[in-house]
Amino acid sequence: MKKCVIIGGMGLIGLNIADLIDEGVEVYLIDNLSSSSKMTKSKKEIYQKFVSKILKRNNLHFIEEDIKNADSVKKILKNIVPDVVIYLAALLASESEKNPVEAKNVIFEGVKSTINIMEEISKKYKLIYASSSYVYGDFEYEPADELHSKKPLDIYGFWKNESEAWISNYKFKFGEWLIIRPSSVYGIIDPRERYASSCIEQAYFNETVQLFYPEFICDFTYVKDVAKIFLKAAESDVSGEIFNMTRGEARTNKEFIEVLKKYFKNIKIKSHDDRPLNAPKRGALDNNKVNKLFSWKAEYGINDGIIDSINVLDKLFE
Repeated sequence: MKKCVIIGGMGLIGLNIADLIDEGVEVYLIDNLSSSSKMTKSKKEIYQKFVSKILKRNNLHFIEEDIKNADSVKKILKNIVPDVVIYLAALLASESEKNPVEAKNVIFEGVKSTINIMEEISKKYKLIYASSSYVYGDFEYEPADELHSKKPLDIYGFWKNESEAWISNYKFKFGEWLIIRPSSVYGIIDPRERYASSCIEQAYFNETVQLFYPEFICDFTYVKDVAKIFLKAAESDVSGEIFNMTRGEARTNKEFIEVLKKYFKNIKIKSHDDRPLNAPKRGALDNNKVNKLFSWKAEYGINDGIIDSINVLDKLFE
């Protein structure tokens, strides 16, 4: 890998991938910053500290652009001609329900456009697409493996599933592809404000932790594990595969907070019982395939992820 483009690269996963990539690789982070523009003042301060630290590296380049602007994106990609494209651009599941047209344009149309551009400008490249465990819909058994039926219940899962089908059936001439299904990713400096990420930050800054949907089950996966497997996928010869990538442990939102309490003794909690619209019943995912493909196993349990998140914040505010 000599040149890597990360589309949606200024989010939680993209920044952590960029932070791991060797300095001999030129990395281009393309993002419209729509998520970071919605952050509170204090949240934006943390985000900017983290981003400025990463972007000090000479091999990292930020390009502000919207994936929906196909002509502009084509010019950018034509100028770079990357050998790896990591497609992370998406709306959250909750955002997709409120903005279904935007969800389709970003999750589905955006990756289609990217592949068509790359097929036109490149003779050899690899595309890595970030899908989701939401493609399965309600889990019929646990741990859910890649052979589990796919019956998405919500807009987000539907367009992730459509993207998987389009990519896996596309007649590539020059490109290779991999599709990764993460689940319940969390970590510090998350402009999307995913549930677990927000809980850690709220506790750290002595704010009231918002416990949403206490009995909702997730396979919480720390972002550094996720970033490592995306990087392994980019550097490997593996292609044409779809696989889960999670911690492999089912925990409720309430259980996540119980672990968080061990590190923040005076934590304040406000509980909300409303279930997310069209959210599937989930649980643990099977990681045997990713383990076999890349000799990989998740390193971070919830305790480890929380401790590392606290360390990241401590270093930012030294």
